[in-house]
Amino acid sequence: MSSLPFRPIDDDGQAPVSTAGGRTTPTDIVPELLDTHQAARLVNCGERTLWRWSRSGIAPAPIKIGRGLRAAVRYRRAELLEWIADGCPRCERGQR
Repeated sequence: MSSLPFRPIDDDGQAPVSTAGGRTTPTDIVPELLDTHQAARLVNCGERTLWRWSRSGIAPAPIKIGRGLRAAVRYRRAELLEWIADGCPRCERGQR
């Protein structure tokens, strides 16, 4: 019998997600920091719109991880969800 390129299925009927080390990770992990694309999808707007809203104080400001031009820009998921739940009020500049 030839070996087929199938992944084994767990008891719950779902195939495990493997990483580089061969370990499996749960698929229900929710990131706390979102990149601009993920944050825009959460808010249901375009990336440039979210960036413009953040710069003008309409939406929560992102955080920068790193220094200089190569710094990663991330939005806190909890802040965005709280902002949406509060009815999208105007944010004060510098407030996090």
